[in-house]
Amino acid sequence: MKKIFFALCLAVAMTTAAFADGKVNAKALNHFKTNFKNAEGVEWKNNADYTRASFTWNNQHMEVFYDENGEILASSRAITLKELPINAQAKLDGKYSEYTATEAIELNSEKDGMSYYVSLVKDNTKLVLQIATDGSMSIFKKSHL
Repeated sequence: MKKIFFALCLAVAMTTAAFADGKVNAKALNHFKTNFKNAEGVEWKNNADYTRASFTWNNQHMEVFYDENGEILASSRAITLKELPINAQAKLDGKYSEYTATEAIELNSEKDGMSYYVSLVKDNTKLVLQIATDGSMSIFKKSHL
């Protein structure tokens, strides 16, 4: 399940297919308007599996994901490396010191709770690390550029 959420968060360009009526689920829209009243630059994307709202709220880039029934699946926000758990920061400074961090995301899944993802690049290799709240980490994805 976490892989699905992370794929949602990291997708830069996605092919979307609108729901039959092309509108956002009323329950999702109500939740969004209630919880993110001052959101700016809201963009909605629909596909068969989820609806995503991308926006800026309190000077943070965020995304919220809803299922087809308008129930929230997860929310994410871009963070800095300094916002990661301290022991994760130490591991990054040690084991991955030769890599350059390009992105860090905090993901709050309704089902799985909080986790973090960090994208790292070195030479022609890109790593995406999955980090738990206790600072433990694993390689979520490895690819060649």
